[in-house]
Amino acid sequence: MLVIDTDNGRDFLEVLGRMSPSDTAKIVRFVLDVIDTLKATENRVKSKEMEIECLMKSLDELEEKTNGET
Repeated sequence: MLVIDTDNGRDFLEVLGRMSPSDTAKIVRFVLDVIDTLKATENRVKSKEMEIECLMKSLDELEEKTNGET
């Protein structure tokens, strides 16, 4: 469970408590969508980082091979 123990988090929960249940549900769904999007973006970034690492390793190996042939 995500716990946000900050002034902003407490203020957010206080505002949610004053809203109607349907509005609260809409906002909570939106926040969950934002979190899911951020997680997906983080996963894509990590994937690209790994891809770049592999490409850099391949370049290093090619460079070593090329230097060894000359």
